Amino acid sequence: MSRNTELDESRNRNECMNVILMLCSISVFFVVVVSVVRISFPVDLWFWSESTILTNILKLKNGVPVFGPIENVNSFVYSPALEYINYAILHNFDLELSVTANRSLVFCYGIAAACMLSASLQMATPKDMRFQEKMIAFCLIYLAVAQGMMADVLHPDNLALLAIATTFAITLRAMRSGGFVLALGSVVIGACSIWVKQTTGLLGIAAVISLMYSQKFGVFEKAIFCIAGIMSTVFFIYTLLMIPYAKFYLYDLLLSQRMQWEKLYDFRVDLIGSPFWMIVAATGLASFFVLRLEQEWVSTYFVFFFLACAPGISAYLKSMGSINNLVSMQVFFVVAAIPLVVALLRCAARQTSGAVVVAIALLTPLKTIPTEAMYKYASQLESAVSNGGRNRRVLLAHGTVPLIKSGFTNVPLDRANSFLELEVGGHAAEAGTRKRIESGYYDRIVLNNPWFGSEIVDVVRSRYKQVDSIPSVLHRSGFLRGLQGLFFVTTVYDRK
Repeated sequence: MSRNTELDESRNRNECMNVILMLCSISVFFVVVVSVVRISFPVDLWFWSESTILTNILKLKNGVPVFGPIENVNSFVYSPALEYINYAILHNFDLELSVTANRSLVFCYGIAAACMLSASLQMATPKDMRFQEKMIAFCLIYLAVAQGMMADVLHPDNLALLAIATTFAITLRAMRSGGFVLALGSVVIGACSIWVKQTTGLLGIAAVISLMYSQKFGVFEKAIFCIAGIMSTVFFIYTLLMIPYAKFYLYDLLLSQRMQWEKLYDFRVDLIGSPFWMIVAATGLASFFVLRLEQEWVSTYFVFFFLACAPGISAYLKSMGSINNLVSMQVFFVVAAIPLVVALLRCAARQTSGAVVVAIALLTPLKTIPTEAMYKYASQLESAVSNGGRNRRVLLAHGTVPLIKSGFTNVPLDRANSFLELEVGGHAAEAGTRKRIESGYYDRIVLNNPWFGSEIVDVVRSRYKQVDSIPSVLHRSGFLRGLQGLFFVTTVYDRK
């Protein structure tokens, strides 16, 4: 091959790389713009977790533990690290109760997770990745992160993904450098991730198992890693469960929910049966057979996939589980596929670029942005709460922002999603909601979703009179479009 031919091929390859990087950048820019618009939406109604997180942050502001008596009906099944971290960061700026500021942090956690995972790819192959390749890898991984329906709303998923990505990257760096302190740090960081999400509880053990494959550490050091992994995992689980009522909400209540094994069919449709994700997974699998990837990277990847990502399947199968619990698996599929994509672009850029462009298009999420009707609904909901009077007791079934904006800074009782979790877990009889309504505890009740059930609604109607209503908002709903569909018909009741 002549030198001119080599130069032409190199020039063509660079041109293709630049075009692909430009398309990746445009897709990421589009996602960021859409996310900024969604983040700025002033009420916590994208998903039910938003009201949950803000209720817990309101507890922290009031000096109340995040888990409380069942009778209060205002505690939830999420590990509380997101609330503690967001509160610690935002409290200094007096923004801890801002839904926009909290969403912004969650959004940043997703970007950080993509950065950590793309950095870990540098250790996958003996040959260094070029700048263009690194940027393409980051963009593809970030698009996969953004595919998650909770990527720009208040939910622990992005923080859990950041915990996985950070532990994964630090473990790989320790295995390559032989740094004992770095390795020990990866074990401890992984172990404390149980505070982020229950499904990441084995992250510290995943780091320990991965370190066992390293040739840079001796038997004595590996024994220390094992002891540290077990002790730190037990320590962080113990400290978490020592919070009053934490064991009930984080484990007892979840375990009392029935596992819906029929959702394995949904799993096949949502993930395994999706043609796009089948191709991504197959490309990732091919990377391990076609390329000469670093053995330590391969072993670490599989350990983390099965111990840190796959446990999400159990959360997906529970009664109230959804597809968001599979997002870490999807992201890891993309991470595995990237080395082969980069290798193909190096040797056959023009022939491969078309498939990469299609993948970019399919990876780019199309999230719903707030409409004028949604803003109007949010304003009417806030008015319905504030018109109840600051010195009166108001029950808002779902949503915390309208309460905060109306000056209600005490921790609200009788959260509808908490009631639903208790009911699904068979503990609704222990909730104090019905007793408070029957006794006329509330001056105003704003029912903006159906999660209390017909029995509670009947009690409300027998003790209270309807004074107003807010029509529902029609929108293009769907989990993958980034909203749960919580803009229900709202009925406002005052005491008779």
